[in-house]
Amino acid sequence: MSDQLTLIHYKIPFRSPFRTAKGDFRIREGFILDDGWNFRTEVAPLPGFSEESLDEVTYFLQKNNQAIWHHFDRSTLEAFLADKSTVTSLFRMPSVRFGLSMLAEQQMAVDAGLPLYAWWIRRYTPTSAKDDNIISSQRASGSSYRSIRSDLSHRTIPPVRSNAVIGLHDPATLLHAIARHKRAGYTTIKVKLPSEWQQAFSLITEVCREYPRLKFRFDANGAFTESDAHRLLRLLEAEHHASGIAGNIDYLEEPLDRSNMAALARLRQYDIRIAVDESVRTPDDLQNLLDHDAADVLVLKPMLFGTMSEMETVWAAAGDRIAVTVSSSLESVVGRTLLAHLSAFVNSLWPTDHGIATGDLFDADLPYDERAGHPGPTITLPPDYGIGLRPNFHFSDIRHTKSADSDSWKSGGIELKAIPLDFSHQK
Repeated sequence: MSDQLTLIHYKIPFRSPFRTAKGDFRIREGFILDDGWNFRTEVAPLPGFSEESLDEVTYFLQKNNQAIWHHFDRSTLEAFLADKSTVTSLFRMPSVRFGLSMLAEQQMAVDAGLPLYAWWIRRYTPTSAKDDNIISSQRASGSSYRSIRSDLSHRTIPPVRSNAVIGLHDPATLLHAIARHKRAGYTTIKVKLPSEWQQAFSLITEVCREYPRLKFRFDANGAFTESDAHRLLRLLEAEHHASGIAGNIDYLEEPLDRSNMAALARLRQYDIRIAVDESVRTPDDLQNLLDHDAADVLVLKPMLFGTMSEMETVWAAAGDRIAVTVSSSLESVVGRTLLAHLSAFVNSLWPTDHGIATGDLFDADLPYDERAGHPGPTITLPPDYGIGLRPNFHFSDIRHTKSADSDSWKSGGIELKAIPLDFSHQK
């Protein structure tokens, strides 16, 4: 194991402003924790969606750097995250919980000699088989979460498929973007909706009419009132019954304010599936959702949810009661590779197209080997132990530098800066 961790603050420019109902994104900022050898993770709260800020994340990591190294060095980060004082400190910092949890999971995967996704299938899929290597890589027809089995001895799994993502655009630009993604091989496309329901209706029907063989996921980001959402769904259902238009809608995502599960449940009277994203950020949120039977699909953003142990509540509840799609929070290649592993694990329970192919939204990306993080509809994970992602730069170039003018690595619009934390072996 390396004798140190490096905390790197990154800035990545978007190819063009990525527009949502909650605002535009031009620069993505976050943190990478990397030992320079086998282990790396990402901590990247998403402005407008996350409760915590980059400043709050930096403060926590600075204050707790000795404890983080101590537990990383001893492979006890899971215990650190479960400690009462840590739980209290990180209550409103799911991005930090996620990032540190992913370091812990990688350490366990490497110790087990497995890729990260295979380790999760082993660890989080209960089995009665005597051989721990026998766990199911594909969900048996009609089987439940608790009865899944697989053979992981070869450490292979089918490629992960992802939807494309398109921000808010005028109709002509949107149709052009859909055509480009269709040529690239995407069969499922996620489209951000305008906040006015009439505009949303026009956009949806035009898109569905133009591309009847594609599957669409329309994301409102909580923009509609309940009455407007009913108007939209009622018209879409009538349009589908009258002409067949809108029959290729996979789901309408996050139509309402996150706090109103009862109102979401009332929207399920229509033929169009309802998905939630912002509405579920904790295991308690998930239980509230299930109690109200408020949605058909959970769009899980792990960076906004927390640790793998917290997400285990999703695996236990989902499948029979709700479908799950793993979704990016616009992470760098490091975060997207972690999500690709998580998507492969989810596909062993219930296969679906996930929402992790967001790399093409950036003008460039972090200098890592992008075998698992490249843009495109299919992602093939390498059979390497752990995350299977390696840096293409020398950490000595940015590690432990002090001057504000000289501690940045810049290339192609990307900026990496070493944060002056004392991650050392001294206890």
